[in-house]
Amino acid sequence: MQKYQNHTNKNLAVIQWNKAFKYTDVYDALEELTRKVMAPVSPLVIDHSTEFDASSYELQEMVNLFERYKKHFINRVAYVVSKDVHYGLGHMARVFFSLIEVDFVPFQNMGEAREWLSETPP
Repeated sequence: MQKYQNHTNKNLAVIQWNKAFKYTDVYDALEELTRKVMAPVSPLVIDHSTEFDASSYELQEMVNLFERYKKHFINRVAYVVSKDVHYGLGHMARVFFSLIEVDFVPFQNMGEAREWLSETPP
C-alpha cells in the first residue's frame, strides 16, 4: 500500500494518507500534486494513517511547505481524520497555519469538510 495517494477533482486537491503521516511524505505529496494543478484548488487532506509522526518543529515545517506552494491552493485546507488524537493535532496545526493566513480546519466527517470547502469564504 502506498503511503499516500493524491488526485484533483474539479476544484479540490485530495491528498489521502494511508500510512504514517510524516513531514517528508507531505513534501513529496505537495510536489507531485502541484505538477497536476492548473488553477488554484482547495486542498482536502484525508488522514487514515495509523500514526502521526511529527514533532512541533515538523508541523511548522509542513506549514512552511504549504506557504511555498500557496499560489497553487486556495487559502483553505480541510483536514479529515479518523482518530481523535489526530483531530487534536489538527487543531494544534491550525494555529501554525493561521500564521500564514491559511484557514486550516480539522474535521471528523468527510461530508462536513466538503461542504465547508464549497462555501464562499467570508
